[in-house]
Order: sequence, then structure tokens, then C-alpha cells
Amino acid sequence: MTTLQEQLEIAIKRHGENSKVAQFLRNQILGERSKKSFKELYISGSVNPLNHERDQMNVGALERDRD
Repeated sequence: MTTLQEQLEIAIKRHGENSKVAQFLRNQILGERSKKSFKELYISGSVNPLNHERDQMNVGALERDRD
């Protein structure tokens, strides 16, 4: 079984330093080190949502506003 750090290194080689996959793994590593969940880190402002998550939240809000 590979560690999150090893998975991050593989993801960077395959997808690039700034890929969503790499950022997701960095967020997981941060959560693991701080003993907090991603949700707790997001709520506290320690991490930002990934672009696609932010886009999905915005689309959901727009659809809700239209109804």
C-alpha cells in the first residue's frame, strides 16, 4: 500500500504540479497531519475548495435561485 506522499509524487508525475488530483492529495496530507478532516479544514479556512467543487457549488446555487 502506498502512502499519501507517494501517491502525491505519482500524481505530480502523471498530471502535473497544479493538477486537481495533486491538490486533493495535498489537502488529504494536510488533514492527516493536523488530525482534522477536509471539512474541518475547509470550514476553518485552512484550505480552499477545489475548482470543480467550487463550480458545482455555484451551479447548485444558481439552479436553486432560479426555482
